[in-house]
Amino acid sequence: MSSIKEFLFEEQNKQAEKWVRERLSDQDLTVESDEWQSLLIEYSAYQDHLNDEYEWVSEIKWLKENGSVDIYQNFMTELSNVKELAKNSLSQPIPLDENLIIKMCYSYSVTLLEAFLGDTIKSLISENNVYLNNAIERLEQIRNTKYSLFDLSKSGIDLSGLAIKSVSEVLFHKIDKVMGMYEKVLGCKINIDTTKVESIIDIRHDIVHRNGYTKDNEVIVILPDDLYQAITEINHLANQLQKIIEAKEVSN
Repeated sequence: MSSIKEFLFEEQNKQAEKWVRERLSDQDLTVESDEWQSLLIEYSAYQDHLNDEYEWVSEIKWLKENGSVDIYQNFMTELSNVKELAKNSLSQPIPLDENLIIKMCYSYSVTLLEAFLGDTIKSLISENNVYLNNAIERLEQIRNTKYSLFDLSKSGIDLSGLAIKSVSEVLFHKIDKVMGMYEKVLGCKINIDTTKVESIIDIRHDIVHRNGYTKDNEVIVILPDDLYQAITEINHLANQLQKIIEAKEVSN
């Protein structure tokens, strides 16, 4: 395995050297020269850009292959699997670590919700021109975005692709703001009480960033029933949102 890594490392170095040499003002310059080091930094930044472009194109392709209905069904399946995993693990005569299992399942349930909310709104923008136009006109994240001519050329001036790229930079744990985005994209009022899910997300934040302690350094006690109720609330919110989406699809 180490020989394969060494081979790949050598190939990467060869590619970098070839790229640098093609741009050197003087072929006698060595790797220690300022120009060589400057070009290496430029090469590294260019590779990062290519990786970002690949991820962007891959995401757009995935969204076109997986509509909002599929995203919802996959989310519900995975959320159900998390609940079953927790139940099976916690029902063992001697659980490995009940507190750890609960915190992991609690956190991942919120992660699934954030992914569902993000993927769904991007899918709607991708598959429906009405939603795309609404997003371009009404979403501040898109309206205030500046793109270079290079970005436009790489996307083929694909407005949905550029819109999706902007939305991908949004953090989907601010539920009130996320619901506001859905209202603007769908063009309808969303009357969903998000209070309980907002509290769940706050607890998840304490789990992830402070290992289950509040800002006041108080331990957060989460019992199995608390976990199952959190999953139920997440399920309920997603179900309500999906019904609104499907109703809008029918009316369109």
